[in-house]
Amino acid sequence: MLVMGLEKITIDSEKGIGLVLSGGGGRAAYQVGVIKALKEREINFQLVAGTSSGALNGALVASDRIEKMMEIWENINPFKVMGINPLNFMNGYLMSTKPLEKLIRDGIDREAAKKIIESPTKLMIISSDLKTKKAVIHENFRTYEEIIHSLLSSTAIPLAFPFQRLLNEKEEEKVLMQLIDGGVINNFPIKEAIETDSCKTFFTISLYTPELSKVENKKWEHNDLMNILMRTLDVLFTNSYVKEISAVKEKIELANSFKKIIGKDFYFSGSKRKAREAYVKHLEVYEGQKIIEINPKKELPLDLMDFFSEKAKKAIAIGYEDASKVLENVIIK
Repeated sequence: MLVMGLEKITIDSEKGIGLVLSGGGGRAAYQVGVIKALKEREINFQLVAGTSSGALNGALVASDRIEKMMEIWENINPFKVMGINPLNFMNGYLMSTKPLEKLIRDGIDREAAKKIIESPTKLMIISSDLKTKKAVIHENFRTYEEIIHSLLSSTAIPLAFPFQRLLNEKEEEKVLMQLIDGGVINNFPIKEAIETDSCKTFFTISLYTPELSKVENKKWEHNDLMNILMRTLDVLFTNSYVKEISAVKEKIELANSFKKIIGKDFYFSGSKRKAREAYVKHLEVYEGQKIIEINPKKELPLDLMDFFSEKAKKAIAIGYEDASKVLENVIIK
């Protein structure tokens, strides 16, 4: 089942509830307001998946540090995120990650990391590998530094921050990956979250939607390098959301229709039987999935690289208001 608008919906908490958070830099303050509203309804998550700034918010949710998340965003400023040094440009980036790493470690300390490692709530962090041009899923964390490194990788906006190195131990030949912001390849990891087969309902918070882009397109007029880069990422992130959510909705509809047409007992014949059976098996994960989208429908007061407390507070308030309206129509049993 897909949830659009404000129609009534009943969800079964025993079948698992997940949370998917897109990246979006400073715009992720909006997610904080949404999460606050969700937590006031005592909604708990069995899985949290996030990209970039959504990954940091996701880690804070998974470690049950909602108040800390509020504190970080309500007191945010550019100097807590970016350490600007023009000399860094010779190395392929503009900013030092030291302020960002300090902010991440302040939010996710060792106690929070211990909770993530031991918690039944699964955390998935998405980054992008420059070498393979593929998304990388960080999960099943074992150490504090592993969590911090994953968050630094997921938030490494290209050209702004340096890429992070990580040894890929999953391949037969261990290769050193070069990781950057997860949003470059997958800014909205709904597919990866669903295919864990751990939840039948997902709340999703994307910070880039076609509705929002239409408003912003009319106002955008810049010709300096940084604004052009940020605009390029805006386009990339919006397209990622449209691509991922459309593909998932199509699979949900197909899975639900397939069950109605032929039921559970079926048999394929012919040379491609195994491939067809495997695809149907794959579709079973999507059967009965519910997606509750909570996205900004109007312009947010901040942009990708806006990290100002007053703007963040306004975005938090907008997120809280939007989520509260949606939750009026959600019944949890």
